[in-house]
Parts: sequence; C-alpha cells; structure tokens
Amino acid sequence: MEQDLFVSPALAAGDVAVREDRRAFQPVGKAKFFTLYLLTFGMYHIVWFYLHWANFKVARKEPMWPVARSVFALFFTHALTSEIDQEISRRDVRHAWAPKALATTVVLLSLFLWVMGRAPSDVIPDAVAIPLSFVALVPLALACWSIQDAANIACGDPKGETNAKFSWANWIWIVLFGLLMLFVLMGTLLIVVDAFIG
Repeated sequence: MEQDLFVSPALAAGDVAVREDRRAFQPVGKAKFFTLYLLTFGMYHIVWFYLHWANFKVARKEPMWPVARSVFALFFTHALTSEIDQEISRRDVRHAWAPKALATTVVLLSLFLWVMGRAPSDVIPDAVAIPLSFVALVPLALACWSIQDAANIACGDPKGETNAKFSWANWIWIVLFGLLMLFVLMGTLLIVVDAFIG
C-alpha cells in the first residue's frame, strides 16, 4: 500500500468518513500526561504525537505515515490542532481555545529547546542552557496539554478518563526517567554551583 509522507490531513467535513468504533485522536488524563511529559524531559511528545496521528489515520482511513509526523512534529503541529478543531466543530461542542496560537507556541518552544540542547558551551554555557531548558519545558508541557485537552473534548472524553491509568509500561518509563531526572538535576546543580563559585 502506497503511503504519502506529506499528504495534507486537512479535509472538508463532508469528505471525512469516520469509523464509529475508533476515536480520531488519543485521549489522555491530565495527571498521566504531565507525569509522562515532564519525567521524560518532553520525549513523550514523540509518542504523544504518534498516537494522535495513528488514531487519525485509522479513523479517517487517511493515507499517511504517523511515525514521520511524530518525528517531524514541528511541521505537523498546526495540522494536528486544525484537525482537532474541525472534530470539535463536527461534534458541535463549544470549546474556547486558540489552535493556531497554541501550535505556534509549541513549535517556537520546541525550537528553543532544540537550540539550547545543541548550542556550543562556549556560546551558551551549560550553567545557563540546562536550567533554561528545564524552565522552558514547563510552558511547552502546558501548551501541549491545552492541545490534549481539546483532543479529549474532540474524543467525547473531556477528562481523558479512558486513558487516565498508568500501564505497566508507563511505570517502567516513570521509574527509569525518574532516576535519570534525579541524576540530571544533581549534575545541573553541580554545574551551576561550579559556574558561580569557580
């Protein structure tokens, strides 16, 4: 089966054939979302994006490659928020949100984190880049949650109750990344202290 990597997901409402047994997006509970997003240093973003596009592909029978859309999420963030907004409209549900502004915020913060992670230490010292990355991760998670909140509404599950419990795989990631987070925070503290004392 031929798949077009960059096929546009934007379809007119009348052209969409929705499978009733499959939601177009992935619902997620708030506590689960923030725990996985923050403890994985935002790497949950890739999985989160993949699950949305994988659901969308099946529900809409849309030829696309969800893996590519998750890896190159920056290029598909606006498309995702647009599809979520269209689904909310189809359901005739009121939800005050700004899909384009949220998508732009996610893209800009993601680019900022990418720059902080790759900037040479003689340009941006680690004592500055690492703390800034941690700080920027919080508004990024909040912006992504606003998108997820809209996706939950689009799924007819406003609180994400159908996907609020942690699976055994979630717990494995929580433990592994929790330990990693502890080591990174300790290392960051040492770098910052050394920068100011040394």
